[in-house]
Amino acid sequence: MKEDAETEAAEIMRAARAERAALDAEKAAMERTFRFQTSKIQLDVGGCRFTTSLATLTSMPNTYLSAMFSGRFELAPDAEGVFFIDRDGRAFALRQFPFHLHVSRFA
Repeated sequence: MKEDAETEAAEIMRAARAERAALDAEKAAMERTFRFQTSKIQLDVGGCRFTTSLATLTSMPNTYLSAMFSGRFELAPDAEGVFFIDRDGRAFALRQFPFHLHVSRFA
């Protein structure tokens, strides 16, 4: 009888650990999703506005944009929350992530 109780308790503990691991994995996935959804970045490059995600900007290592948005540098957006890059916006649209950035307006 004591062995049955110990076996049952061990099984309950294994099940609880497995449920906890699944819950932790789901929580981590939800946190990644939340960060992705809330990481929308707006850029003003030479008067052209671009909307993209932090994940896109940092997806190509060893690039200017990846370094700029890596978190290693203190960046300050303007009053509208837009980051300014002093470059030709039309050239930027053609050269940087042409399929990933959404162009919201040209100057």
